[in-house]
Amino acid sequence: MTRALHVIRLIPIVAATALVPALSLADASLNAWVVKGFNALEHNKSDKALRYFENAQRENPYSHEIECYVGLGHFKKGDYVQALEHYTRAAQGDPTLVDSAFLFYRASCYRALGLVSLEREAWEHVREWDPDSEFAKTAHRALSEPMREAPTIDALLTTGLELLDTDKPYAAAAYFTEGYNQPDRNTSDATLCLAMALNETGQYDDTLKLKDRMAAEHTDLWLLLRAYAFMMKDDYERALNELDGIADRGNVSLRADRMRVLCNIRAGRQDESTEGIQRLVSNTGAADVDVFRRLLEQVGTGSYGE
Repeated sequence: MTRALHVIRLIPIVAATALVPALSLADASLNAWVVKGFNALEHNKSDKALRYFENAQRENPYSHEIECYVGLGHFKKGDYVQALEHYTRAAQGDPTLVDSAFLFYRASCYRALGLVSLEREAWEHVREWDPDSEFAKTAHRALSEPMREAPTIDALLTTGLELLDTDKPYAAAAYFTEGYNQPDRNTSDATLCLAMALNETGQYDDTLKLKDRMAAEHTDLWLLLRAYAFMMKDDYERALNELDGIADRGNVSLRADRMRVLCNIRAGRQDESTEGIQRLVSNTGAADVDVFRRLLEQVGTGSYGE
């Protein structure tokens, strides 16, 4: 996004998809597929543009900039969930990609998806980034509109969980964040889901910053999610402290025991990990401690010790 000039037409905000990117001379150094993609967009061929951008990404799988272009391709096709997924993934990988155009497209995705609190926050960022730009003028118009009603918690969680199940954790996190941003409603489930999505995307610090809005029946799972975040930050002592707070009952307790073993393995604590594995073997019926240890090591970065 940072290498492309974006010309915004003075049109109503509801027609945001009319934005047309144009190439600057600096773009001559870009991947050839990217150049073809922008040329296709100039001719309103969004399907072809997306294919070109995806070709570029296959050749450059670690380029966050090209991932932004893939997001742009999805945006132009009207697939705002996929666009948001790629934009957010790219920004996490390289925050320097964030500019007025990036912020504009992200805000437009939130608007199209009905994520009203995230949309308004995003428009504020657009306006603050470059107050004299055409992007900022569009943001000002959007912010002057009456606040629309947010979707229900149930609708947000249902959509977010579907996205999480279909490997779109960044977009899922947006839906869960929208639910979490509604403190006047019951946000316990939204908090848990958001923590799960943030852990899934490696945003462990953000997980640990979430406010504890847990209902009593959710406390153990909340501690498990926090423990996972600490473990993935290599803060094993604090992870184990969270696990120690989990009640000794049910499936969450078993998952906590598994994560405790993982923490000890990752920390190189041979005696503690062996003792924990033997305890798990006796509780789960696994026949071979060495096999079980190898399995645990393989899933050491997996789903909360499952």
